[in-house]
Amino acid sequence: MVFETNLQPIFFPTAYGAPMTSDPNYSSNLQAALDAVQRGDRPKAARLARLAVQETPESETAWLMLAGLVDPAEGIDYVIKALEINPGSQRAWQAMEWIQNRLAARPPQAEPAAAPVEAVEPPASLAEESGAAPAPQEVQSSTQPVQVAPALEPAAPSAADVEPTPPAETASTGVGQPPQAAAEMQPVKSAPPTAAPRNRRPAPILVWGSLMLCLLVLLALAAGWYFFGDQLNGLWEGFFPAAGCRASLALHGDSYAIQTTRPDQDGVLAVPASAPGKIFWVEGTVTNAVYLLDPGRDNLVLAASVKAGDLLTVTQTTCNATVYTLSAMTPGVLNDPALLDQSRSMITIFAPTNTSGLGFILRGELQGETITHFSAPDPASLQVEVSLLGVTPSADKTTITVEVSIYNAGQKEASLAAGEIALAPESGPALALSQSEPPLPLAVGPGKTQSVKLTFPRPAAVSAMI
Repeated sequence: MVFETNLQPIFFPTAYGAPMTSDPNYSSNLQAALDAVQRGDRPKAARLARLAVQETPESETAWLMLAGLVDPAEGIDYVIKALEINPGSQRAWQAMEWIQNRLAARPPQAEPAAAPVEAVEPPASLAEESGAAPAPQEVQSSTQPVQVAPALEPAAPSAADVEPTPPAETASTGVGQPPQAAAEMQPVKSAPPTAAPRNRRPAPILVWGSLMLCLLVLLALAAGWYFFGDQLNGLWEGFFPAAGCRASLALHGDSYAIQTTRPDQDGVLAVPASAPGKIFWVEGTVTNAVYLLDPGRDNLVLAASVKAGDLLTVTQTTCNATVYTLSAMTPGVLNDPALLDQSRSMITIFAPTNTSGLGFILRGELQGETITHFSAPDPASLQVEVSLLGVTPSADKTTITVEVSIYNAGQKEASLAAGEIALAPESGPALALSQSEPPLPLAVGPGKTQSVKLTFPRPAAVSAMI
């Protein structure tokens, strides 16, 4: 295994050798590990750091020190542990960036060639002791081979054909016969060609063996479908492509099948259970599409390996694909209202570190779309076009009035209520509607246009979205 030769200060306390007894997670092993680092005894420091994380598993310092003393491929797990303890730790995030750069700079390792297999000859001593090479042993068999007559005119029966056959016990086992006679095989004469063939029943062991084999094949197929259903679906679709595509999300060469999840009655999202190869879209998040991963190690390592500028592709069942440019990972909480904010067009991926709801957030801005399927709107669906007519601030600069035009292009009546409208600034909470002209609720019939003036508290941000 290859180790980094230089020790990075970001993994260790600022002052080498400084006493850490004031740390609430102080450990004598941690202090001893730091002393060993100062002396240059890295193997001993690594052993002591492992003891320190066992003694004080809530110590961010211990996990970071251990991460700095082992190979980066192993250290990334320990940095994630430190971030679980303190998601806002600058040292931990710097350590994560350092490890990512080291892993990215490593050349791919070639697989070791298989060692040639040499033939093993028996020791010569065995042949010398016996005086000669061992002769192959003959195995006597009690099975009587069946001799099939050729497809020719049968010859006249000879005297040997009409001789009585010995009893079955004597012919098969050789009881009462010399050893040479027991080894001889008695040929069984076939019936004349004119004789009708006998109906032979299959041996019971063959019937039961065939049934057991079929049962084992069915069980293997069921188990394979249960554990590798998505991969088998992908393989099947590769040979027999169906109409449309599988909804999936692709990142760094890994593809996740998209499933749907929804908040509970209180609007709370739950951390997904273990689901390798799957990612969960939060129902109702369209402008800002929010996806959840399960807290598996592979998902955390994947999220930690993302760098600013990496690309992510989402493919829908219509085969339309959307590409996003990702930003660097940041710490976050699952049920933070900002996670589901729909004021910006982007994608959000949350990777929890455990079931408590702490984790990491990946965000991406729209880069481009590949549209291969256009769907006509359902005439029975709600089809409304909203146009901005103007924005007017109040004289005292405390409110703004936004005038919009609402056109109902569908075939059913569209209704608008005050609780359905809000002004979402670039940063900060959404602002509720103060008043409207005409008053709400308001109904717009099919093919009709209605202008509405909406008044909100003036946001501090330069821009906002209704």
